[in-house]
Amino acid sequence: MGASPWVDILQYHDYHSDGVPLPGDEWNGLARRLEQARALGKPLLVAEIGQAAGSCLPLARRVTDVKAKIDGQRAAGTAGALLWSFVPDPRPGECTYDIGPDDPLFDLLAAY
Repeated sequence: MGASPWVDILQYHDYHSDGVPLPGDEWNGLARRLEQARALGKPLLVAEIGQAAGSCLPLARRVTDVKAKIDGQRAAGTAGALLWSFVPDPRPGECTYDIGPDDPLFDLLAAY
């Protein structure tokens, strides 16, 4: 599918490997997908980085983990990253992927 001339960019979704820059195994992990994208001459975007926080993890820890991911992924050759998921009304009392307007992840992104 990625070899199609109508596909310009490839994407990968990164969940459940908090703080691990290149998650997955040797067959289906991000490192393998980067190899495949390079072989096709196409950029690979990490189109979703999701890490739960709120009641299950402090926001500051999520920032540390996401920074490790983005730094490692950029060094490995990814074309960019998108964090999942912005909401205008986060639920800090629940374990969710919510990223609210005042989340410290925005300071991390601004530093890039």
